[in-house]
Amino acid sequence: IILSVLLPTDANNLNSFFNLVYLINTWVYYPNSNQNSKFISDLINIVTTYGFDGIDIDYPYKLPCGQSGFGTIFSSFLTGISAKLFGSGKSLTITAGQYPINMTDTVYGYIDFINIQAFRLNINNVSASAGIDKISQILSSWNVFVNNSKLVLGVEFGGIFEYVSSNSIKSDIENQHLQIVNDTNPKFPLTNNELISDQCNRSSYAYLSWENLNSLLSPSSCPTNLISSSSAWTYGFVSNAKQPYLYQQSNSNPSKFYVAFYEDYQS
Repeated sequence: IILSVLLPTDANNLNSFFNLVYLINTWVYYPNSNQNSKFISDLINIVTTYGFDGIDIDYPYKLPCGQSGFGTIFSSFLTGISAKLFGSGKSLTITAGQYPINMTDTVYGYIDFINIQAFRLNINNVSASAGIDKISQILSSWNVFVNNSKLVLGVEFGGIFEYVSSNSIKSDIENQHLQIVNDTNPKFPLTNNELISDQCNRSSYAYLSWENLNSLLSPSSCPTNLISSSSAWTYGFVSNAKQPYLYQQSNSNPSKFYVAFYEDYQS
């Protein structure tokens, strides 16, 4: 059992854990400060007290628009944790996105495994959110920095919602040309879905929870063969992205749609 640590994505909350100073458009980190040392010591104490097998640190800036300089901060933080774990037999892993983190070979050497969340692919892009056709490309980009033996692929158990604008929604989905609506407060049609924090300054994304996805799919039918349902959702499959999807038109605007991409759990 690994202790998973989710770091905040905004600078104000990050400063509660790290001693940070913003200088010339980048963050400067002071790894030997009492504040940082206490955070690391607290994590090690939790692992020791409760018998965890290691620590997994979730890298907060998984998108290409992350805070400048945080790769250096993260490197120093991992170095500090690794030094405390040395000789304990405990694992140090990280969770990252599809974009490799700018760290040295030495720091990557401290890490036992990297869990790559490879399902947020179309933020700041137009392709499917969770298309498994991108997996080879993602692993190849990470392999420049890390041996494949350390890479673990994470697939979203559920799906990703997008709020998009389109005059021909089915064609745009099939051709992978989705224009995201930059809405500061999108109202998704299903409840209990968590908005995705996006450092690229877009907000029209959310997780489609497993519970909600399961309620929309028929257990007796393959989603790739479905055309419509009584819930007002239309189903389909993007062949080139190998990605099932469903969509629904917005009640407030006929040219706006809610599109959900997901991995077909029945396959």
